[in-house]
Amino acid sequence: EQRIDEMLEEGLVDEVRALKERGYTRDMVSMQGLGYKEFLDYLSGASTYEEAVYLLKRDTRHFAKRQLTW
Repeated sequence: EQRIDEMLEEGLVDEVRALKERGYTRDMVSMQGLGYKEFLDYLSGASTYEEAVYLLKRDTRHFAKRQLTW
């Protein structure tokens, strides 16, 4: 979770906003990565900032667990 907080401080939301403004959409494979889809939803009004952060942290934990299991 510390790394996620660092990503947010370093401008993850601004990066996603800039990509959205350039026409990148949630259905693009490149926008399916952790962090991108959650904050595209936030920027489009489908979720709150707090929900996006929660989902990013949850999905990252699940991804890490799958990697360890693999």
